[in-house]
Amino acid sequence: MVFTMHFWQNVKLSLLICFLVTVPLSASAMTPKGEITIIHLNESQQGGQLLLDAQGDILLSPGLMEAIDKGIKVYFRTQVEVRQQKSGLMAWHQPVITQIDYLTELSYSRFYQRYTLVNQRNGNVRHFQNINQALNTLTRLQSFPLLPMSQLHPGLDYQIRLKFSVDYWQLNAPLLTHALFNRDWRLASRWNHVPVQLGRI
Repeated sequence: MVFTMHFWQNVKLSLLICFLVTVPLSASAMTPKGEITIIHLNESQQGGQLLLDAQGDILLSPGLMEAIDKGIKVYFRTQVEVRQQKSGLMAWHQPVITQIDYLTELSYSRFYQRYTLVNQRNGNVRHFQNINQALNTLTRLQSFPLLPMSQLHPGLDYQIRLKFSVDYWQLNAPLLTHALFNRDWRLASRWNHVPVQLGRI
């Protein structure tokens, strides 16, 4: 019985992948484009820690929305960096003080009629009835700890950088082939940045 259920699930997924792969590129080019923007980015310092508060906004294309609603798991990558800023001849060299990189899995269950986020950094699982609530939560960072302030030196300049993106490399091989040639899956924000204000209590 279990084998039969898995067999038909694989058949359904294979049919969906075949449909997506055979969609003409010209039709894809005519559909609305998705977008990720960062609408709020701010640093704070508390208890000897450097913290980040941020909020992003994700607009999914119809093609990507359809894939999610048909049961394909989509992985979003969150990248945060703290870099030292230099000027003059050394402006090209910006040492990375710390780097945080993790995935969040977004999926939809027709049976439960809900969207689920799985944060692969801390294992947190959350459920949502509305995809917009899930996407807002996915791109919200509140008092997000970055590093101890003791790792930063007064007199030097530092910058926090943040980026959100869809990581289509997490897809299985047939769907990955489709994603490589479809702009729906090449969804990413720009690197947004904010300076670190040293010397505050």
